[in-house]
Amino acid sequence: MLILRLRGIYFVLVTFLLTQILQLLIFETPDLTGGTNGLVGMPATTLFGIELADNRAVLLLAIGVAFAAAVITALVSVWLRREFAAIEENEVLAQSLGLVVWRYKVIGFVAAAGLAGMAGFSLVNMLLTAHPTSFSPQSSVNYIAYTIIGGRGSMLGPLVGATLLVWMSSIFSTHGEFSEGLYGLLIVVVVLAARGGIVGTLAAGYRRLSGQWRAGGSAAPIVGTVKEAAHERG
Repeated sequence: MLILRLRGIYFVLVTFLLTQILQLLIFETPDLTGGTNGLVGMPATTLFGIELADNRAVLLLAIGVAFAAAVITALVSVWLRREFAAIEENEVLAQSLGLVVWRYKVIGFVAAAGLAGMAGFSLVNMLLTAHPTSFSPQSSVNYIAYTIIGGRGSMLGPLVGATLLVWMSSIFSTHGEFSEGLYGLLIVVVVLAARGGIVGTLAAGYRRLSGQWRAGGSAAPIVGTVKEAAHERG
């Protein structure tokens, strides 16, 4: 809760620092985590007494976990849509109108951490190995890049961003020392050309063409949203 009181770059820096501390603890506790070697030879997942060891079973389990994660995300997003939108638009105004901001931040943080744990389970179940390099701070940066590039307004955005950046990184890897620069240039170009991400920009363009685009940004809708959310949540 102390970390969630921070905003902007300070929240990012402290979160990154905690990731570094956690990785150091993993390295320094080999009896528990395997240290720098990680945990190797993990047993295959067993479900209702059935060992899911072959490729087909691993794939089906990963699909099931992804589907469950999508359902959880949709439920949390629908349940707290107005509260999250109000906090994103104007956190100070939302708090001044009675919305308990830190409570919803904690809910969002815990839900996101749970979804990340589900993704980690799928990865370890596929590799049968849990190595610290799979969960490095650089991975967190990549995941944020996927979301920004694809668009964070829907679940489709991170999928599109991840597909594009992973695909392009494979192509850029053939260019040797220029690969990182080309990767960064791609991110800059997409961010400048599509402020709302690829999916968000395409959706906005579609709404404009269909005549359903509505201008936003005024304080009135935000106040109404916060008042309604505060009244429902107490």
